[in-house]
Amino acid sequence: MGDAKKADRIVISGRTDAIGDLEVNQALAMARALAVRDRIRTVAPDARATISIDAKGRCCFVASNSDEDGRARNRRVEVVFMAAGGA
Repeated sequence: MGDAKKADRIVISGRTDAIGDLEVNQALAMARALAVRDRIRTVAPDARATISIDAKGRCCFVASNSDEDGRARNRRVEVVFMAAGGA
């Protein structure tokens, strides 16, 4: 978690696959992002970074939703650590 301690801003993006109700997927995306946020806060409590959540269900796919392997890849959390001045 060295990146978390060095970052000025952390963006956590929760994502889901395209199966299911939009509201349920939105809740799942948010739950995934919040779980990662809570973990970062636990392992790096002295991190000074501002944490932003970008949870979007049924969005931003990295693979096809036509098979289980693709759907599994789409159910994820992305974390970006940013230093002062941008990236």
